[in-house]
Amino acid sequence: MAERLYTIRGKSMTAAQVAEIDNPTEEEKRAFAKQAGLPDSALQQIEAMAEALGPLVKKYVTDSIAPLADRICQLETRPPVEWEVFDETKEYRSGVFVTHNGGMWISRSTSKGVRPGSAGQDCWRLCVKSGGAK
Repeated sequence: MAERLYTIRGKSMTAAQVAEIDNPTEEEKRAFAKQAGLPDSALQQIEAMAEALGPLVKKYVTDSIAPLADRICQLETRPPVEWEVFDETKEYRSGVFVTHNGGMWISRSTSKGVRPGSAGQDCWRLCVKSGGAK
């Protein structure tokens, strides 16, 4: 079935093309409504609903986006991932990545002098196993 066409600005357009017109004039709105079979009263009701709903939709979208924007700001201000070769003289806080014995480890808690992979400790977790890492 062929899509219905409307004549606006002297051109044949689909409803989707008509909807993309920036700042249509009142005459263009009325011409579209008439061709679509809508009486002027229906167009006025639609315009009144859009005017009433516009601020509500704007508030809803703004309220929904605000927490996301805040979260993006938090993520963007987070320091970059720290990564270095393990040095047992340094203190490592939670979330720091190190390499040791060919493996990559992440610190699960603050520690100093505890080698990644040493027996009886759980402040390091192996992320990538390679070489002699156990």
